[in-house]
Amino acid sequence: MRKSVRAAACVAALLSVLTGCSSGSGSTSSADDVWRDGTEPSLKAGNVGSGGTPCTMPVSFALPAAWRAKPVTNGGDPSGGFQQGPVTLVCEIDAKPSGLVGFLRVWSGPTSGSSPRQVLDAFLAGDKNISDRHDRQVAAGTLTAAETTYLGVGLEPDQPRRERALAVATPQGTVVLHLGGLDTAEHQKLLPAYELAKNSLAVTPPPA
Repeated sequence: MRKSVRAAACVAALLSVLTGCSSGSGSTSSADDVWRDGTEPSLKAGNVGSGGTPCTMPVSFALPAAWRAKPVTNGGDPSGGFQQGPVTLVCEIDAKPSGLVGFLRVWSGPTSGSSPRQVLDAFLAGDKNISDRHDRQVAAGTLTAAETTYLGVGLEPDQPRRERALAVATPQGTVVLHLGGLDTAEHQKLLPAYELAKNSLAVTPPPA
């Protein structure tokens, strides 16, 4: 009897270890670690997205001090520059003036019947070097967003960096907000700005 109890305890402990190492994306990272939900948003010092700001986009959101937004054009075409999946890069928000290294990038595409999660999947589909991906649905200001965090290619092949993106659908089109960083340590320093943008996200009113 004593041996049976001991064997059952061992099996339970083994199962606990095995299940504790899994995540929704099949990785070995704890979701609590990768999301860093305790990050405090930066203080608002500006706004971007609406008319009169450097980038006019389907969404607007708050910016922290010293971050600088500039539109991305393709040979003067205001519709944007590089395309990735269903969206085109339309705005880059540079952290360098604040003493950090990285960008908040805004990608936009036409209105479609795709869900925010489908937009994110299509946005990342062309990158074969992604690992440790985690996904969830979150509130982003006044909108519902699909959010993902993952490891992408870093400066060195054996040093992947953490990245973050969210997607929303608006009447004026789909939008992906992406945060990179020089490396994972720098990415974490940039997260307060990302959280400020996410928490203040709102649909930009269409031109009168």
